[in-house]
Amino acid sequence: MRTLSLRSFRLVCKPQQTPLVELLLKAQGFACEPEPFFPLARRLTVGALPLGSSLAAVFGYIYIQDRSSMLPPLALAPEQGASVLDMCASPGSKTGLLAQIVGPEGFVLANEPSRNRLTTLRRNLQSLNLFCCATTSYPGEKLPLPSAPNDRAKVCLSCESGEEQGAGWDYIQLDPPCSGWGTAEKNPQVLKLWQGDKLKPLIGLQRKLLAEAARLLRPGGRLTYSTCTTNSEENEAQLRFAREELGLEFLPLDPLPGFSFADPALPEFNGAWRVRAGADGQGFFVALLQKPDPGRIVSGVENGPGVHGGTAISHAAAGPATALIAKASFLKHKRGLEQAFPARHWEKDSRPVGEAHRQGRGKKERVHRQAVESLSRDMLAGPYLDAGLLPIGNIAVYSGVAHFLPERSSTLPARGFAWKGFPLGRFCRVFRSSPWLRALMPPVEELLQKGLPCLNLEDPAPVLELLAGRSLTVDTQGPEVGLYFRGLPLCRLTVKGKRAMLPPPG
Repeated sequence: MRTLSLRSFRLVCKPQQTPLVELLLKAQGFACEPEPFFPLARRLTVGALPLGSSLAAVFGYIYIQDRSSMLPPLALAPEQGASVLDMCASPGSKTGLLAQIVGPEGFVLANEPSRNRLTTLRRNLQSLNLFCCATTSYPGEKLPLPSAPNDRAKVCLSCESGEEQGAGWDYIQLDPPCSGWGTAEKNPQVLKLWQGDKLKPLIGLQRKLLAEAARLLRPGGRLTYSTCTTNSEENEAQLRFAREELGLEFLPLDPLPGFSFADPALPEFNGAWRVRAGADGQGFFVALLQKPDPGRIVSGVENGPGVHGGTAISHAAAGPATALIAKASFLKHKRGLEQAFPARHWEKDSRPVGEAHRQGRGKKERVHRQAVESLSRDMLAGPYLDAGLLPIGNIAVYSGVAHFLPERSSTLPARGFAWKGFPLGRFCRVFRSSPWLRALMPPVEELLQKGLPCLNLEDPAPVLELLAGRSLTVDTQGPEVGLYFRGLPLCRLTVKGKRAMLPPPG
């Protein structure tokens, strides 16, 4: 047993499951305490083994994240049901927290420019069962999304107006590539790597990303700008650029409990969160910006300073005009959905889910697409899978994979924009749902009422046996059985004979 001074994570579960997740951690020798700045944040105090190998982490009920890294989504504080654009998303730490804040009925579009890091982003979001997220991969400074109108009244309500549907975003998160000086305690080499002229390309890229965010931000919309560096050229100087060159307004943030923020390098930006590296977490910088809209009223108060951050779960700091968000379905026209998944030259046949791919090179290159079809929710239902727990949205089959498309994703442009919804499983004549959809598993009590068998374990040891590749004896002949820990859903096991085995990952 070892005592840990600083190791933060957040719970990824329904509120009523919090005691069960903490019980699962305790059963493996972990102890933690609540963080004061966010209800789902925890600080590990005692651990018998690495936290990443805990069952809570393996089954996606916790996400290890530096406490400073949780600040940008809390500063942005989108309301439940809102749509958010995350411009530089991988590995998905902040994306996942945004998804928890907006809730199942919200929508988070996570863009990751690096195609190598895109797989990590998608894997993390899939492991956490965050159905309201979609992913895409474009250079953050050149996103093929329609510009926001200069006047909020011009945001179109339907495609019939001739304008781009759903143009612009009320909430944007920008955590651009930076020098990482705030992580110097863990990575001392960053101070030597990023010095002098080497910083110029980073600073230039950050400004391009800020300009792109300003283009996409609706009037009255809000943007968090954050870095994990202590370098003022990448922080306060960029805020000045955003204000003087892009016309964005700086909104001071109230302090958060549990943090002792340092003074900004430029006094004019008092109210930005500058975290000292040390007891509070890694060095970090967070600022809130807004696109001017003098006539807009936000959450009952006029635009202005004194924005309250860090209470995203308890109340919304600002809410989008939800009546202005179109409700049109992607499945209304089959062709429109096909265009939502255009061919991308970097996709490979080996990818488990994906957009269409190209074969050949140059002028002789051919684009291969598979038909898109709608999938009824009834096909998703099963004895250990409750389709009613899936949020409002559509299920579309593309390239043999069923994707969940959140309702609010219907505002994305249908032509020439490649993106992926949440993968639910494979569909080839019959639908084979992913056994790792633990968020859709019914309560144990419901199974017992129906007379359905399940493995509701009191001790984590058998689960560790399964993870080691061994099987468990079960008294059922079904093709699968639900695995639970004291009522906490974990996954669905494959049953052969009377032996239950853990399904392969993915």
